[in-house]
Amino acid sequence: QAKESLSSCRWSISEAYFLTHEQPSFQSPELPVPNFPGCVWYIEIYPNGTKNDNAGNVSLFFHCSVNQTLITYVSLTTEGSESFTYVFEKNNNHGQGYPSFISHDELLNSENNHVSDGKVTIGCNVKFVSITDPPILLGSNTHYLKDQASAKYLPQLLQEYGDEMFDCVLKVGDVEIKTYRLILSIYSPVFKTMFSVPMEENRNGVVKLVDFTADAVKTAINFFYTCEIEAIESSEQLEELFRFSDKYDIAALKTYRLILSIYSPVFKTMFSVPMEENRNGVVKLVDFTADAVKTAINFFYTCEIEAIESSEQLEELFRFSDKYDIAALKEYLENESGSKLSDQNVCILLEMAVRSNAFRLKDACFSFLEECIMIGASVQGLEELDSGILKDVVISAMKKRQGAAVPIVQDAGNINEENEVVGSGE
Repeated sequence: QAKESLSSCRWSISEAYFLTHEQPSFQSPELPVPNFPGCVWYIEIYPNGTKNDNAGNVSLFFHCSVNQTLITYVSLTTEGSESFTYVFEKNNNHGQGYPSFISHDELLNSENNHVSDGKVTIGCNVKFVSITDPPILLGSNTHYLKDQASAKYLPQLLQEYGDEMFDCVLKVGDVEIKTYRLILSIYSPVFKTMFSVPMEENRNGVVKLVDFTADAVKTAINFFYTCEIEAIESSEQLEELFRFSDKYDIAALKTYRLILSIYSPVFKTMFSVPMEENRNGVVKLVDFTADAVKTAINFFYTCEIEAIESSEQLEELFRFSDKYDIAALKEYLENESGSKLSDQNVCILLEMAVRSNAFRLKDACFSFLEECIMIGASVQGLEELDSGILKDVVISAMKKRQGAAVPIVQDAGNINEENEVVGSGE
């Protein structure tokens, strides 16, 4: 069971500290972490940067001394806002923050109102979370967080703090999707580079995405937080997610190709050889409706199909399973159809099975029709059945009927060379 606590401070510092180049660094008083005895945190400031390459800027770092593993969600503010998520472990107190938090020019410019009564006020809001199990971390830096625990707490944090905790906006047309540079950077080397070099996206935290719909981007961002995609609504959405994962090199999202490859040897080949589909992640399905593809994709994740509304939909799913050699889907459809055979649908299902190479369903339909013919039952559509199929069914039924007419022989002795029964049977 995770334990949580909140802590915050506002630290007012004379602007004179930011005007001298002689003060290397100074720190705030240590503050206790509520509900976690023995844990403390503080802020450290370098008024003229930590290195030559960030001279002229204020460096700001958050430190946390802990006796257990804590996940920290940190928001540092002047009038603007910077935030990050970090895992602090026992005996690991190196600071995390921003080498170039704010420039001297911006900080001391009277028009920006960062200085009030000769003082600069730094605000810090922190949420601390402990977890019983060690986090499963992704990315090259094993302290930055993306794991099952964060999937539980990040959405809660966003809801609690609103816009205060965001440091990045993905702009898709008129839609703004607020998120974290950290999360984007962990999943995408492209975003990581974008935020680490002097690009416009790094300066203002706004990334314009012109090639994708807002729904696709939201789906991808939700995946970053939860490691799940609730539902694929259409083949177009699936294709768009593939394009998004390719453009931004999102390996975790690309693994959804693996789902297709597991179920379908055809898709596996498609994604493993130099085909257009492998290069751009876009698979064009011209022979099927979006509804059929959506149903098949959902089956891959749930192993169920909620409802099949018509024989046309069923046959399209059979064709899809046959074309892409999806044995699990075909077996499911055969079992479901075979359990619902009747004199009203058997002829339709038999022809469907023949066209789709659904051999188990074909055998089940044959047996059902043979029984109907043997007992003289009426079967809907029997006259319209393909002549070749009907001939095979009738011949098979007649053979079974003839076999059923042979009397049972009691106490059979043996079979002679002329295949006559010899014994004491009556």
